[in-house]
Amino acid sequence: MTLHEFLAPEVKHAAFEDPDADPAPEITQKGLAKSCPVCVETLDLWTSIYGAEAGNLALKVLATIVVVIAASVIAADCRCAASARAPTRVPARVRASRRSS
Repeated sequence: MTLHEFLAPEVKHAAFEDPDADPAPEITQKGLAKSCPVCVETLDLWTSIYGAEAGNLALKVLATIVVVIAASVIAADCRCAASARAPTRVPARVRASRRSS
């Protein structure tokens, strides 16, 4: 079932009769030409839905990127903080050479 058939099941076009045909080109042509009000409504609704989903995808991807960057920054900050607090050990041979001099 197409969106066109959902909106107006009683309005049929030639492409709807052939089960192998794709009705999208005919719906698009008639909608852009404004020769069928249901095709115009179908295009409006489809572009609305498509645009909303594209926006949702952009937000999901952006949110994922922000989380990954934030996690990287936090991990790097933790490594820096840990190395700054870590006591430096002087190897035994260096300690021995300091004593003898």
